[in-house]
Amino acid sequence: MTKQSKKSYFLKIVIALTIVGGGLFWVSNTQGAAIQKVIALLPNFSLTCIALVILLDCLQIFFMSLRFWCLYPKEHRTLIRNVFAAMSIGQSMNAFLPARAGDFYKIASLTPKSAKSDFNMLTLTGILTADKLVDLASFLVLIFAFGSYKESLKSYEGQTIPWKWIIIGDRKSTRLN
Repeated sequence: MTKQSKKSYFLKIVIALTIVGGGLFWVSNTQGAAIQKVIALLPNFSLTCIALVILLDCLQIFFMSLRFWCLYPKEHRTLIRNVFAAMSIGQSMNAFLPARAGDFYKIASLTPKSAKSDFNMLTLTGILTADKLVDLASFLVLIFAFGSYKESLKSYEGQTIPWKWIIIGDRKSTRLN
């Protein structure tokens, strides 16, 4: 690693930690009562449970990064380390910042610095879109594999569901009478 790339990598880590820290500070100032409830519940979980949850979350980000990396065109594939860094920072940003800012960060940080006519920010946007479609397909497979759709349908038995709720996701109209 060159001195410049080490400096750039360190700067990215500092910026990410600042964003996450700022997000935590904002959440603690605006949602103080909710955070106190969460902190009060933490002793109910064993250290093994908390460690397992953290490990599973790390595995999720690792496999998400691997999936994204596999969608790269082979001739432009970057190091998996770069994708892992972008995905972990981007997912952290998505947790705290609005409008999927983490997805923009992923695209911006993985775009090659030297211009390439056949691989640019639009290509990475397409890869991210393909990744989201794979994600959606995976959710649908899980929903049908575990029969989750049956449970959801039981809760609406005897009630009509307007199509606009499903298509538009009109939140004001989602209360059932």
